[in-house]
Amino acid sequence: MEFRGTGRKIYDGSETEIPYLHGAVVRQDFAEKYPEIVVAFIKAVYDAGKWIDEDPMRATDMMEKWTGVEKEVLYLYFSKGGHLTQDPTIKKQWVDTLKFDHNVLVQEKLASALDFDSWITEDYIKRAYAEMGLNYEAEKAKTVDTLVTNAGRPNEIWHARDGILPYPTIKEFLKAVAEFRATGTKLNATYVYDQATGLKLFGKTAFYVHKPDGEFASFLRKGEAEELAAKTKGKVILFEEAVASSGS
Repeated sequence: MEFRGTGRKIYDGSETEIPYLHGAVVRQDFAEKYPEIVVAFIKAVYDAGKWIDEDPMRATDMMEKWTGVEKEVLYLYFSKGGHLTQDPTIKKQWVDTLKFDHNVLVQEKLASALDFDSWITEDYIKRAYAEMGLNYEAEKAKTVDTLVTNAGRPNEIWHARDGILPYPTIKEFLKAVAEFRATGTKLNATYVYDQATGLKLFGKTAFYVHKPDGEFASFLRKGEAEELAAKTKGKVILFEEAVASSGS
């Protein structure tokens, strides 16, 4: 909705500090009868993640054709620094999240009680990792902190002809947007990072702080932008004003 211009985010899931995840479930009787299929599926998930990481632009372009979701939106999730990882390991944080979410349904009488310790098994995924020659426990122990992993990542412009173009500073990024627009160049999308969380954002939906020294900072939430503006005696502005101000 943000990309299409039909809505604007007023609350972000990162504020709950509860992880967001997708998962696949297999019936116990099927898994016990066809363990090789379950293991092959897990291997395919792992290989798909590697395929995406190798070339996110190629992957999102193809996924757009398969899903109908715009490639620019998919890139926000699957690019370097994007919102999703393709890590299929079952981490404690994910299990704790499922328990929390399920309990909400139980309290509302929308689901029955569930013993997660017996419902979740890692046997098949461990077998898949072993057959691929991978250290499951080592991979399971890794988690992504976007403030760390996205620190220093360049802001990006998706040029309709030249692809993804990186810019080390927001000022350079905004100036490039202004220059491209002046020549009538089509830009598919723009991307920046939230200074507070490290999350990747569409450039056009971020809040910007224009500091007295001429530099900029980008934010997901207006409140945090206002806090920095107050500290630096800067000004909170939106994307169009930031682009227009980039030359000053």
